[in-house]
Order: sequence, then structure tokens, then C-alpha cells
Amino acid sequence: MSKSKKIAIIVSVVFIAAGVIILLGALTAINFDFSKINFAGKSEAKVYEITDDFENINIQGVECDVVFLPSEDGKCKVEAFESEKITNDIEVKDNTLIFTRIDNRAWYEHIGIYWQDFSITVYLPKTEYNFLSLETVSGDISIPFDFSFSSSNIVTTSGDILFEARTDGGLSVKNTSGNVNLKNSVDGKIEIINVSGNVSYENMFASDIYIQTTSGDIYISSSNVLETADVISNSGKVTINGSDATSFYIKTVSGDIFCQILSSKIFDVRTDSGSVNVPESDFSSGIFNSETNSGDIRVEVLS
Repeated sequence: MSKSKKIAIIVSVVFIAAGVIILLGALTAINFDFSKINFAGKSEAKVYEITDDFENINIQGVECDVVFLPSEDGKCKVEAFESEKITNDIEVKDNTLIFTRIDNRAWYEHIGIYWQDFSITVYLPKTEYNFLSLETVSGDISIPFDFSFSSSNIVTTSGDILFEARTDGGLSVKNTSGNVNLKNSVDGKIEIINVSGNVSYENMFASDIYIQTTSGDIYISSSNVLETADVISNSGKVTINGSDATSFYIKTVSGDIFCQILSSKIFDVRTDSGSVNVPESDFSSGIFNSETNSGDIRVEVLS
């Protein structure tokens, strides 16, 4: 080993040791009380009772988990946490329940260790609502099967999404990082765009579906699509189990495609490097178009 490399290693070790000593000294000074380096301040739970009627729900700009639950006492309530620098603004306007989180922290105060829970729980007295718009920066989203909406739009940067509610007029889900799990019926078009994470689509009924992931697997089970199912994955496998559509278009860059569909199709499949195993085409049926750059394609007709 050269002399210059030895000096560089020694200097690096010295800096690391100095950093550890400074960190331990700082933690000792605050008696290892991590709440003292929490720039959000001490949080407390608040319950907001909503007395005005509304048909739409709009939640914007939150950095925490969001959960919908049926109300046990027939009243609409929102349980949310606040701190000295993070507050909530909740109102009913134009027949819409609007929740906005107001974050008054400076940019550097977003860097730290946070032990408090800033989750939001919405207790709803009714089961049917019109439009749902939900946009979060980070945190998981859970919408149970107890509810139905005319249409729904969900956008999150980081977090898992579980959507089990019925949607009559279409569903749009866009996620940057996290898994997406959809269950229940949708009368209309479903659009799912997920950059990093798996997509699970189970027991669904829709007119059209469009599912796209950059890195992640796609799983479709026990579902029916009246028209077209477009499924695209850059790196990840596509599995379709016991489901059907009038037409399929499935594409992966690197990943296997395995499908068990319910009716015969005109099969048009291509792979650059991999094996292909599909049934004979039924030219009186819809089209099954599938391609992958590197991966196997296997299709079975269950009927």
C-alpha cells in the first residue's frame, strides 16, 4: 500500500472517531432525550368534530399515515396530531371536507429524529360519498371496504396504499415509492402508476385498467376487465391469475410473464431472450399481446 493511501485511511479514521465522540458528547448533554432534537415540537392528539354535511373529501399535503374508519356513534370526526410548528386546518366548503396540514418548520427543521405520531384518522358516518382526493408526501394510506365513492384520486410520494373501497366512476393511483394493493369493484377506468413498489389488484371489476411500474412486480387475481388491460413493468414480473379482459397488452423489459386467463384469445407474443408457451389462437376472440426483452412468457386458458 502506498504512503498516500495509508495517510488517507488514517485521516478518515480520525474524522470518523471525532464524529462519534462529538455525537456521544451531544447526546450526553441532552441525557439521550431525543425529543430535544425533534424540531417539530411536542405533539398532541386533537379530535375535530365535523357538524356540517359534505359529499366530497379533500386531504392535501400531509406527511403521515391516513386511515379512514366508519364512525361508531354516527358523527364525523377527524383525529389528528398537532405540534407547536405543525397544525391542521379543517373546514367544510362547497360541500367538501377539506383537510390541510400547515407546516411552519424551516427547511433545516425537517432534518431530525421524530418519535411522535402525526397520523390522521377520519371517522365517517356515511358509507357513500362523491369525490375523494387524497395527496400525501409520505405515509401509508388505508381506505377500507366500508366505503364507496363516485370517483377517487390518490397521490403519494412515499408509502403503501391499501384501497378496498368501491369506486363507481374510476380510480387513479400514483405512487413514487411503496406498494399498492387494490381490492373491490370499480365501475370505470383504473389507472395505477407506481415508480418503485409492487402492485396487487385483486377481486376487481373495471371497464379498463392501466398499470405501470418502473421497478416492482404486478399481480392480478380474480378480476374482470370489460375492455382493455394494459400492464407494463420495466423491471419486475407480471402474474395474472384467474382473470380476464377483452384484450390484453402486457410488456416487461426484464421479467417473466405468467398468465392464467379465463377465455381464449388471439395470441401475439414476443421475447428477445426467453421461452414462450401459449395456447393456440382463437381468431374469434380478443387479442392477447405480450412482449418482453428478457424473460419467459407462459399463458394458460382455464376455461
